[in-house]
Amino acid sequence: MPGGYVGVDVFFVISGYLITNILISDIEASRYSLMEFYKRRALRILPALFAVVAFTLLMSSFLLLPAEQRELGASIVATSSFLSNFYFWSVSDYFSAPAESAPLLHTWSLAVEEQFYIFFPILLLFLSKYSKKHIPHTIALLSLASFTLCLFLTKLHQETAFYLLPTRAWELGIGATLAIWAYKKPTAKRSSFALSAAGLALILTPVFLLEKNSEFPGWNALYPTVGTALLIGWANGTTVGRFLSTPPMIWIGKISYSFYLWHWPLIVFWRLEFGHDLSGLEAIFLFSLSIVLA
Repeated sequence: MPGGYVGVDVFFVISGYLITNILISDIEASRYSLMEFYKRRALRILPALFAVVAFTLLMSSFLLLPAEQRELGASIVATSSFLSNFYFWSVSDYFSAPAESAPLLHTWSLAVEEQFYIFFPILLLFLSKYSKKHIPHTIALLSLASFTLCLFLTKLHQETAFYLLPTRAWELGIGATLAIWAYKKPTAKRSSFALSAAGLALILTPVFLLEKNSEFPGWNALYPTVGTALLIGWANGTTVGRFLSTPPMIWIGKISYSFYLWHWPLIVFWRLEFGHDLSGLEAIFLFSLSIVLA
């Protein structure tokens, strides 16, 4: 889909919501441990990531030229240290031809997420000890500041706004704020369906209307992120929620992280091998292969 890249924005909100739920639960149960948190993150993130990196390194020996292999090596180092957003920010525009031939380009989003979780758990622990009642307000204000910076830099230097944490933190912050505060407020059933349906529309519409030349993130990133928050907060018990809770949707959700990791290297290597954009049948084949590998 032309605006399919907003899936990353959806992912950021979900991540902020889920991780904050875990952290708040640990704090309230007096079992909060930064080491335990990072251990869980490593076990969740690293095995699938390193499998894809190993596959990418193997395929590069057959399909990439020596100069391209050196570039891949640099991106592997950056990916393994969760700095690939800085690497790709420094070398290319996300929608340029050179960037689209980088097998690990998509790992920039993992870097943003992990950088966020270096600082956020510490901030949450500090606030819970010294200013507990102000946690949601503080997270909301920091998110607003990040969004304001995002709007400014999207106009001034779009690549910076796209790749770096300060202009993306607000998306994770929306999910975090929801987990701490907004989702606990009771909502009438009739408004729940309306809000969840609006959320689904806000996610799907940019997928079809945005394209690589659209101004992004900026205001255009607000629609899928707010839509995701509406789904998380108000879809439960509605027709929309029941659809998203069907076994096939849950199954796809469970493999979605690995699927995201696998899909892009397969596309890049296929294009390099055959020298053209994907046909419909090729896209279906690589989609299916990504699911099997995930």
